[in-house]
Amino acid sequence: MPLTVVHHPLEPATSLISRLAVRHGAASSTDFCRDIGFSYKALLRGDRAAIEQLARLAGCDADALARISIRNLGRNALRLRDEIATTHTLHRSRIRVCPRCIQQDAGSAGEARRVPRRVTWQFVSIRSCPVHNCALMPLPAEATNLHGYDFASQIRKHWQLIERTEPVRQAHTEFEGYLWRRVVGERGDAWIDQLDLNVASRACEVFGLLRERGPDSKLSGHSETEWAQFGQSGFEVFQRGADALAEEMARMLSRPGIDRRFFRESMALSPYG
Repeated sequence: MPLTVVHHPLEPATSLISRLAVRHGAASSTDFCRDIGFSYKALLRGDRAAIEQLARLAGCDADALARISIRNLGRNALRLRDEIATTHTLHRSRIRVCPRCIQQDAGSAGEARRVPRRVTWQFVSIRSCPVHNCALMPLPAEATNLHGYDFASQIRKHWQLIERTEPVRQAHTEFEGYLWRRVVGERGDAWIDQLDLNVASRACEVFGLLRERGPDSKLSGHSETEWAQFGQSGFEVFQRGADALAEEMARMLSRPGIDRRFFRESMALSPYG
């Protein structure tokens, strides 16, 4: 293919095909795939054959592309290498971006093909950019999911919104840094690392909520900034291991007016329930 784009280390296949489409002047990824006889839906599913075909078109390493691309396992389950996530913890067609990264990568709407979507931006519990320490910005939702996957086209469409929006300062927490490392493949052997990624992320947030606000806290009604704080609070305990978690639960149980029903309430809100 005469016109290609450089594959970014954190870029999944759906972003790469979107940038290729823009590079070739196509109106959308679906139009581009239709023109070249490529199965867009197979790529969305994360089929290895489709990823290898895309790698040949783009002139990039198929293994590198596969390592950072998401596979749909069905029943709301998703896989990234050996990490398991769900459609509740990883949003593929609802786009969030760091406006500073976008502006630096592209420079203008006409250069949207230069902007790779980082796979880390798709994880719900990663809410800020570690480079610019600002909150990730959600783009307006599309009427259909297929349009939401078309990243480069969405950047062109909403360029003025991105350009005029002042980034909200938000420090990248230690919890988000941990999730970022898990997403890019840096999984350790600590107790928390034995948990599936979706379990670890949600458990830290929910436990942090209970730790900060008490056992009667509801899951609804909290801002993204508050969820980032809850995640950090829970992570401070979870990273120390199961014994530290048990000790913190015992400490919370000792609060005046709290009885053992607290444990049942906590587990009902957590991914273990």
